[in-house]
Amino acid sequence: MGQGRNRIGVPISTAYFVEKVHNHWIDVVNRDIWIHGVDMNTDSYQGIEPGVEFMMANKVIKNLHILRRQSAAEPVTIHLHTCGGIYEEGMAIYDTIKSMPYQVTIISYTHARSMSSIIFQAGDIRLMMPNSYFMFHLGTLELGGELRTVQSNIDFIKLGAKTMVDIYVEKARGGPKFKGWSQEKIRALINREMEKKSDVFLTPEQAIDWGFADGILQEWPN
Repeated sequence: MGQGRNRIGVPISTAYFVEKVHNHWIDVVNRDIWIHGVDMNTDSYQGIEPGVEFMMANKVIKNLHILRRQSAAEPVTIHLHTCGGIYEEGMAIYDTIKSMPYQVTIISYTHARSMSSIIFQAGDIRLMMPNSYFMFHLGTLELGGELRTVQSNIDFIKLGAKTMVDIYVEKARGGPKFKGWSQEKIRALINREMEKKSDVFLTPEQAIDWGFADGILQEWPN
């Protein structure tokens, strides 16, 4: 196989490049990372995207640090194609993206919804595909165990819900729809919409208006 060079001149074999893209969700040459569910070529694939979970978070966090060590200055593109999932694992991805020294562009395919709508907010530049959609809500809850355990978990879920709304409010402050609004007024509207609809769906144009996206990707630049 031939060799290529990444943006800082390090030789990378074609075999290494292909293996990393398909098995590890990273293109170290062009500084691309993919966030998606279980690999389709595994025995566990059943045609259903499983969403955000530990294996995804583990892989994405590793890839973010691989590119950080490669270059702290060169930008990175994340291709986000996953439904919602586990709160804690999604926040681990969100926090790691936010901590990176390089500029991160996130492109959302199909949907940025539930936990993936939070991950989407970590990008410095947030782009949606023309026919994708944005959905936010407070998530779902399944609990079992003794009363004290259930109550403790409910308290934790409430804390997580506040964190998610805080992120939405922070981003909404930059949206045209909320120009001149106070944080309290934005928070009240977001909570009211979730109470009324549970799942709040937005088109790409509406997501931009609300401050949850920066643009729509119509075609790839050279």
